[in-house]
Amino acid sequence: MQRVSAGDDGMMTLSLVFEDLMLKAHRPPPATDGGPHFVFDGNVLTHHEFQYFLANVGEPVIVAGGALQEPNLVQLFDSRDAFEDWGHNTRFAFQFEMIEEIIRRHRYSQHTEEVRPAVGLISNTPLEQESSSIPVVWRQGDKSSASLFEGKNFGGREISVGTAAINDLADLDFSDTTSSATVRGVLMLSDRINFGGYRFYITGDPIVQVPDLKRWGFDKVARSAILI
Repeated sequence: MQRVSAGDDGMMTLSLVFEDLMLKAHRPPPATDGGPHFVFDGNVLTHHEFQYFLANVGEPVIVAGGALQEPNLVQLFDSRDAFEDWGHNTRFAFQFEMIEEIIRRHRYSQHTEEVRPAVGLISNTPLEQESSSIPVVWRQGDKSSASLFEGKNFGGREISVGTAAINDLADLDFSDTTSSATVRGVLMLSDRINFGGYRFYITGDPIVQVPDLKRWGFDKVARSAILI
C-alpha cells in the first residue's frame, strides 16, 4: 500500500487513517440517503474517508453490488492485483479474462505499453464461487447489451451497444458523457481511450441498472468501453 505523508492541511497519513478505522469496525453504516456503504478491511468508511482513499491509493479497486451478497455494500481494495486475484475465482472469471484478452490484443496491435489501471465494479449478483460454482452463461437469446445515458436516472441522450470493443467513445459522440447505465452482460468502462486508466466494471445477470455513476466516482469520465 502506498504511504502518504501528511500535507499542509495537517491530515494524517493514509496508514494512520486506516489504523484509526480499526477502532470503528462495528460502527453503524454512515450512509443515511440510501447510498452505498464503503468498507475497507472490515471497516466502514464515511464518504469523506472514501474520497480520501481514492485520492491517495495508487491503484484503488472498488467492488460493489451483489458481489458482496449485500447490494448496498462497496468493498475497497488498495491494488489492482488484489482485484485480479479475486476476479479469477468469481462466476464472471471467463468474462473478465475475455476483456483482458481484448485489451492485450488491442495494445499489441497499437504497440502501446501496458499500464496498471485502477478497477471498480458494480454487480447485481453474487460473484464469489462459494455461492455458485457454475460460471455465468447467458442463453442464446440473451444477447449482451448496454445503454449509456447522459443524465442520471437514465435521462438525456442515450446510446445503445451490443457486444463490442469501443476504443474511443468520441467516435459515438459520447466521450465524458455517461452518468447512468443499464447493462446485460459485463461492461467495462475506462476513463482513457484505448482502455487505459481507471477501469470500472458493471455486471448484469441478467440485467443491472446503475442510475447514478457519481456515487462511485465515475460520473461523465468514460472514454472507452468493452461489452461482453
